Amino acid sequence: MHVCIVTGYGSNHSNTFHLHGYSFLVLGSESLGRPVDVAEVKLNDSLGMLPRNLMDAPRKDTVIVPNKGYTIIRLFTDNPGWLCIVSWKQV
Repeated sequence: MHVCIVTGYGSNHSNTFHLHGYSFLVLGSESLGRPVDVAEVKLNDSLGMLPRNLMDAPRKDTVIVPNKGYTIIRLFTDNPGWLCIVSWKQV
């Protein structure tokens, strides 16, 4: 399963994404440098504009999703775990 995590709007802070009990491959990650929404990222993906590293993608359990950008992971759901998103924001 490929999962695309988007933090394309709002503040100028990146977000930490972590999965307990799992590791995943990080296929791609990029800051687009301007506010974007999920629909735009999906459209760009359908047009093949989001590059993926399918040959030697790093295996992680935590990744930084860049502000105004996205991260694509490949997740194998073979271990019972749970989702934990940790985000620190300045107010």
